[in-house]
Amino acid sequence: MTSSPSQSATKAPSQPLPDAKINGSSYASTSSSTLTFMASETAQFESLTLSVVNIEDSRCPTGTACIWAGQMIVTLAVNNELNEKRQIDLLTKREPKPISALGYTFSLLDITPYPKEGQSIQRSDQKVTLHIEK
Repeated sequence: MTSSPSQSATKAPSQPLPDAKINGSSYASTSSSTLTFMASETAQFESLTLSVVNIEDSRCPTGTACIWAGQMIVTLAVNNELNEKRQIDLLTKREPKPISALGYTFSLLDITPYPKEGQSIQRSDQKVTLHIEK
């Protein structure tokens, strides 16, 4: 799958770190970055390889009335250059719940597109936005 212009890593001011790459496109990164990538693709961030294993999106679909706003859960496989591997579950209800692995802290910010009533969304159409801190 090719990189699209909407994929990005947004940098926050702080000390610079190596680049992030999504499908060969480099993005400057810092010790705190926001990274958006297609859920069906593998992303590179510094020395890490990130892959989405599973997505659970129970947010209240547009066009419905819900008692509960729902939540987002992304199971993420994280590998580093030493071939250390971790699988983490990133949870966001009202606020993201940060999870640490391999020297980084990850938070799930968003999954797009937002659910709509009567519409099935394939993982290949979903984008995941993460906040990553070293």
